[in-house]
Amino acid sequence: ETRLEALASQLNPHFMFNALNSIAEMVHHDPRAADRMLVGLGALLRSSLDHQKSQLVPLREELALLRHYLDIEKVRLGERLQLAWSIAPGLDGVRVPPLVLQPLAENAIVHALSLRILPGRLAIAARREAGQLVVEIADDGGDRESTVHHGSGLANLRARLEMLYGAGDWLRLSRNDRGGTTARLVLPLDRPAPGRRA
Repeated sequence: ETRLEALASQLNPHFMFNALNSIAEMVHHDPRAADRMLVGLGALLRSSLDHQKSQLVPLREELALLRHYLDIEKVRLGERLQLAWSIAPGLDGVRVPPLVLQPLAENAIVHALSLRILPGRLAIAARREAGQLVVEIADDGGDRESTVHHGSGLANLRARLEMLYGAGDWLRLSRNDRGGTTARLVLPLDRPAPGRRA
């Protein structure tokens, strides 16, 4: 449990640093946008602190945190970041590890969409499939093909998933037919993580 908490705590400084860098880029040429980003960052930090209270949280809370993060990036990237949401009904209360979606979206934005000139699309989908929860976060590569990136943040996430659920192919990154990358997260739908408090 201590190791799991240590892994989770590493995520907060990481995305806070990136969010502050994004705000710093806006301060001098668009103060109003920077102000909106600071408000979004406050909401993001409040959500992340709430997430630390449990090893599993309702999917609706995890999606709300993801929206706070994407609101910040939307201010920074403007029309270059197009969002598409497809969340199946009835999944709000499904329990998932906290801070599991934001690193996947950040990976797509940092390594694909923010590097493009033309608009790029980030699609977020969640559904039931074969008795499991499937969440996919996919980019379209923008104006050129992206590559699959496996950074330390994703290694951290995989380690957290294995500590919670045991060995398994919980997270998979692959090229998609739109020239981008799809992160596919597959988690138990109706049972808590074994040996862990909810």
